[in-house]
Amino acid sequence: MIQVTRLDGALVYINEANIQWIEKLPDTSITFLSGARILVRDTPEEIAQRVNQLHARPAKPVSDSGSTSASVREASNS
Repeated sequence: MIQVTRLDGALVYINEANIQWIEKLPDTSITFLSGARILVRDTPEEIAQRVNQLHARPAKPVSDSGSTSASVREASNS
């Protein structure tokens, strides 16, 4: 999720996967896949940068210790 600022100054978090498009009308309008729309203070470029930063984060490595998959591997080796 990314943070945006509504025109009234309220901070909200939106699911970036549900964004259909972003327009500058002159205020920035975010339209969601559901058809819902919000107006925000953030520019389309700022929103796109946040989405890109979110998706550029490396995934955290998954530890095998105590995981179900490790237990399954151990059982299949027996």
